[in-house]
Amino acid sequence: MTRAGGAFAREVARALAAPADGPLAARFPGALVTALAADAAGEGLERLETALAAVSRTLAGLGVPVGRQFVLLAAGSAWPAGARERLRAALGVPAIAHDPRGPCFVPGHTDAGERVEVSDELREAEALVVVGPATGGADGLRGGPFILCPGLASAATAAAWTAAARGRGAAGAFAFAAAAERLLPVQLALLWDVEGRVVAGDGRERFAALAAAAGAGSGPSG
Repeated sequence: MTRAGGAFAREVARALAAPADGPLAARFPGALVTALAADAAGEGLERLETALAAVSRTLAGLGVPVGRQFVLLAAGSAWPAGARERLRAALGVPAIAHDPRGPCFVPGHTDAGERVEVSDELREAEALVVVGPATGGADGLRGGPFILCPGLASAATAAAWTAAARGRGAAGAFAFAAAAERLLPVQLALLWDVEGRVVAGDGRERFAALAAAAGAGSGPSG
């Protein structure tokens, strides 16, 4: 049964109260500048707004005030008109749409030497949260690590990710995104499937679990 409205909000609250990989306090030890990377994946904004609001409140309770939080909307998603403005008004934090052709910075390279360029908005971020739909199963891997890369990548890095996906399929796509996450660790991933089942936990662990379910593995990047 698909969860919507209040049922989905309760599922989000349950996941945040008992993250899969242990308490959140150790991952957010102070008032860190925290980026909330978000993707609606064509679902509309209801679930995403609910999830982001819950994450923002949870972070505030951990000592990360709203003044130290901002939302970064992944590129390549079918965002509804006015999404940025709606989220900014609902959450009370800046909401910025990532432009793959805008300013970027280079946190490093994959093991294969591919340059990884991501939104310049992440340059000053001290913590990173990924929020959005994600699936891993017979239909393949969607969302999750791909919200970070290619979602927040430069046009050039997105093209390199696409080349990896074409060359090695789902395993190549995941390996490239996983390499980006090693350069920009995700302290918290809050993800849900099409039925609204929610999981929260360490980004690397949650992404690897999705990849394993999709048969994408977690081999070396490139």
